[in-house]
Amino acid sequence: MSPFHIPSLRWRLVAIMCVAYVVVAIVSGAVSYSAQRSGLRQQLTARARSDAAILAAGAAGPVSVGGLKNRQVLIDFVSAVQSTERLTSIIIRGPDGCVLTPPRMKGCKPFLTIQARTSILPNGNAMAVAPIIPTGAATLAGYVTVELSGKTVSDSLHQDLMVDALVAFIGLLIFLLLSLVIAGYILGPVMSLARAASAIRHGELTARVPTQGSTELSDLAGAFNEMAASLERRIEQLSLLADTGAILPSTLQAHEDARPLLQSFARTLGACAAGMPDRDDLWWDDGKSTCRDAARALGGVGTPTLAQRGEAVLLALPVPQGVFVLAREGRAFSRDEQQVAANFAFQLGIAAENVRLFEAQQEALNVKDQFLSIVSHELRTPLTAMKGYAQMLRRRLADDPDGQRFAASIDAQVTRLSRLVDDLLDVTRFARSQFELTRRPMDLRPALEEAVNRFSIIAPNHTFRLEVTDGDLHGEWDRDRLEQVLNNLIGNAVKYSPNGGEVLVRAGRTDHEITIAVHDQGVGIPPEEQSQVFDRFYRSAGTQNVKGMGLGLYVTRRVIEAHGGTVGVRSEPGAGSEFYFTLPVVGAGVAAS
Repeated sequence: MSPFHIPSLRWRLVAIMCVAYVVVAIVSGAVSYSAQRSGLRQQLTARARSDAAILAAGAAGPVSVGGLKNRQVLIDFVSAVQSTERLTSIIIRGPDGCVLTPPRMKGCKPFLTIQARTSILPNGNAMAVAPIIPTGAATLAGYVTVELSGKTVSDSLHQDLMVDALVAFIGLLIFLLLSLVIAGYILGPVMSLARAASAIRHGELTARVPTQGSTELSDLAGAFNEMAASLERRIEQLSLLADTGAILPSTLQAHEDARPLLQSFARTLGACAAGMPDRDDLWWDDGKSTCRDAARALGGVGTPTLAQRGEAVLLALPVPQGVFVLAREGRAFSRDEQQVAANFAFQLGIAAENVRLFEAQQEALNVKDQFLSIVSHELRTPLTAMKGYAQMLRRRLADDPDGQRFAASIDAQVTRLSRLVDDLLDVTRFARSQFELTRRPMDLRPALEEAVNRFSIIAPNHTFRLEVTDGDLHGEWDRDRLEQVLNNLIGNAVKYSPNGGEVLVRAGRTDHEITIAVHDQGVGIPPEEQSQVFDRFYRSAGTQNVKGMGLGLYVTRRVIEAHGGTVGVRSEPGAGSEFYFTLPVVGAGVAAS
């Protein structure tokens, strides 16, 4: 960065003008000083020459060729002239070159032919030499040397220089004030432009620059105002698109009136009609027949279309469920406005299509839930009868080992089928928000022991172990539903563990909750699938060879969440899995939804 960096453009201009003034003042002062010095020196040498000629003429009388007739007269004459003319030095020499006056000065110079001459000495004094030739004589009687001090010249130059410097300084102050005025006059519109740009940068989109006259700066201000207005309109349109994009889906899904949104969008673009002409719930116009009729007549196009119908300018854009039409009078749509309209039409069409798909999906889900509910209810009756007959066969065939084994297998498969039917029925209850809990005070320890003992009989090839830490396992829960959860978790542990594997059930209590965990020695679950195992109908890729519908863990999660607890899994591939759930000891549960 330059050491003379000036952030303000105004002060930059003032500084440049002042520097230019100073440079001009210095140059002109130097030229003036040189001219004055030369003129004063010419005046000094001219005076010295004149004084020397006068002295030579005055000394011609007292001096004669070959000697001095009256030296005192010459001395008096020289003294009078020197005091009158204020000469620095006067020396009169005779024809032999010896000093005649002043009397105290001695010495002689070789005789030379003397001609009148002047010169400037190194000390700045002017010296003039004039020959003394008496009247009527043809020979040289001597010569006069006059030295005139140059101090008057230097004093005059110094005085003039001081005056010029003072005048230049006063001129600089005046020029500085004028520069500020000129800079303000020239840069005022630029500064206004900078302030308006800063205001727009800080969000004041209505900031504008005043325009005056017809100068280039006025043209620049006008262009800036047009740009700012265009930017304001663009941001307003983008804000409207963002707002409507967030509101449209929920508005259409809730079957609320979307025409206020269409009206707001149309007003933003100065349009008299907007929407889908074939859908009254997605159409708005200002009531003028010309605009309405022209817009509705443009439906059915397959590509984006611009058209003119009388005074109405129409823009038609195909959307997933029809055609979006925008109409206004007198003024064509700019490229930016066409893009904004296309974005809005896309949002509207996608939202309408999503609502249609959502409603179709909901209808399909309702049909499916109804089917599952009917099938589940219809299957429960024959399954109950089959289970009763299977248990009766087991009692009657107590002495027949093969028959006993076949009857036990039938009983187990009916029990499994009944559990699947119950899970399907629970899924339909969850979907319809009809799932309820029957809470009663209970102790979890007997329920855990009963579940472990039951599976020890059902799966004799596995080892079951129950670990309960010291602590009270009493609470107020739905016993049947918790038994269903335990059956699902322990049953999964048996299915996914190898024959001879161990199933460990742990229970413990903290101040506010009870934690139950079921650990198996199965194949484990990859980390990327652990967040999905509790989803409806989801089955891990490594368990596809195990029979099941993927509902047990989903029902488990919903039952535990209905109690106000949480459910989770800890697993590593090849190291088994541990499914756990928590139950709050204090506080009511949350209804399932």
